[in-house]
Amino acid sequence: MDDTVVEKTLPFMSSTIRTMVQIHRICDMRSQDVCNLRLCDIEMNDPDAPDIWFYVPHAHKIQKQGKKLIKAIPPEAQEILQSFINY
Repeated sequence: MDDTVVEKTLPFMSSTIRTMVQIHRICDMRSQDVCNLRLCDIEMNDPDAPDIWFYVPHAHKIQKQGKKLIKAIPPEAQEILQSFINY
């Protein structure tokens, strides 16, 4: 979908759906992964990449092939997700 259409639509979405769309776009995740995103599946303290979080879901589509799914969550997406994280 054209980015300008998405940008024009974002203000009309609820905050949760808007966040999901933004994370979907920034992290290049499948819709299913965004919907299943849980705090316990996010690794925030990788010493080799201190500025990047990693989404490593407990279950995913390619696990039957013996593969592990890892998606980077860059600082831009981290900032968006902060409002949903209670420390």
